[in-house]
Amino acid sequence: MNRDSDRMMPDMKPALNWRVLAVLNLYRVLVPLMLAGLYLLGGAKGNYLESQDLFFACITFYLCFGLLNVILVRRRLGGVNLQLSLQASTDIVVLTLLLHTFGGVPSGLGLLFLLPVGGLAFLLGPRAAVSLAALATSHPSISLKLFQSCTYRALTGPNLTGDSLN
Repeated sequence: MNRDSDRMMPDMKPALNWRVLAVLNLYRVLVPLMLAGLYLLGGAKGNYLESQDLFFACITFYLCFGLLNVILVRRRLGGVNLQLSLQASTDIVVLTLLLHTFGGVPSGLGLLFLLPVGGLAFLLGPRAAVSLAALATSHPSISLKLFQSCTYRALTGPNLTGDSLN
């Protein structure tokens, strides 16, 4: 009986990887739809939206990315490692931009990182999972600080003639 389970394990692991990726793609389709629905129905009136154009561009891209990946994962194109890299980098970039559009970490949208990072970390080895979690948690705060400092410098920095604004 133990030998049968050992024989099944290598075959089940790739199938499990693809199933996890399929569930994460469902998340990538539902999150933009829910955010757009909440915003359009007025549920996000308490949240400050810095850029409406960036918000709709992000959710449109994330929705299209999710739908495209549904097809890629269903047909098992590109391999699991390529899918992991592509999905992890896209999740971090898009969710960070969404975090920026709602005013940063105090908006609570940082919780959207939990499912993609947790799901992808489940498929990675221990070191890669810790690296992904560290990147996902440090990237929003670092990029938010850079964005704020660049905006502050652009507003208060020297003008075109080189004189500083006092």
